[in-house]
Amino acid sequence: TIFVMPTDKGFGNTVRLTENSAALNSQSLGGTSVFKTDGTQRFFVGTATKLYEVSAPTPTTLTDRAGISYSATTTDTWSFTQFGDVTLAINKQNFLQQINAGAAFAAVGAAPVPKASIITTCGPTTAPFVMAFDYNDGTNNYRDGWFASGLGDYTGWVTGTNSCVNGRLLDDIPGPITAAIGFRDGVIAWKSSGMYYGTYGDPTLIWTWQRISSDIGCVGKNACVKANDVVYWADTAGIWMFDGSYPHLVPGGVHSYWSTQTTTLIAASATHANFFHLIWDKPKHVLHVLAGNSSGPSIPYGYSWNSVSGL
Repeated sequence: TIFVMPTDKGFGNTVRLTENSAALNSQSLGGTSVFKTDGTQRFFVGTATKLYEVSAPTPTTLTDRAGISYSATTTDTWSFTQFGDVTLAINKQNFLQQINAGAAFAAVGAAPVPKASIITTCGPTTAPFVMAFDYNDGTNNYRDGWFASGLGDYTGWVTGTNSCVNGRLLDDIPGPITAAIGFRDGVIAWKSSGMYYGTYGDPTLIWTWQRISSDIGCVGKNACVKANDVVYWADTAGIWMFDGSYPHLVPGGVHSYWSTQTTTLIAASATHANFFHLIWDKPKHVLHVLAGNSSGPSIPYGYSWNSVSGL
């Protein structure tokens, strides 16, 4: 098999992207690469019961950073975000976890600190928040819900205190929130067939939401990425981009193929959607869109696009 990648001038050889999970205690259920304020890069990966740190730059050593035995599943996979020097991890079965310089992750606290499918850092740089989506705060389990922490305080989850507030994306678009990502001074959230942009600063509501699209969604929590101040994401109809004006398809004639293959894969198992990934290779100007498989590390198919050549 020959693997090729679009370059700035044409097509060239590429590495084959695979996952080596042999050293994990079980299947990978999510991972992240983050930077601390001093520029230190850290790599974390979660399994059903563990959170590991991977040595860099060569991933030869795994350090168990689990504070307890976790309860992640292929349905409730891990989501990560960075808040200054603190790395945060969450899934729908476990309360928000944190690690800075310590030896292990520790729970931020009990309810109303949420359990959630998705977590991201967002808001203006002078007023950052951590926002959880598809959350359970111990009282409510809102699949279409969002929950913003206190201003500048990832540990503050008491509503009505320090701008901490929650709500729901209630409209005629059905289903849970499937993905979210901080964008400029706000946050973008998707359902499977809808797209929203949230902004902070309303004196009464704190956060307000604008519906960007009523028929463009995102397939899964890891199927979105920021690159060159543009957000890219995948839904079951194609690969999309948004620069703050309006969403449109990435150039290229691959969208019908993507749609056919994605629909077939997700129809086989809805949990596959949690394993779709978008990866931005900044030095090579290449966006990789990878279809995932919840039964293992295989990548059934993928799509790569070069933002310089347009190939």
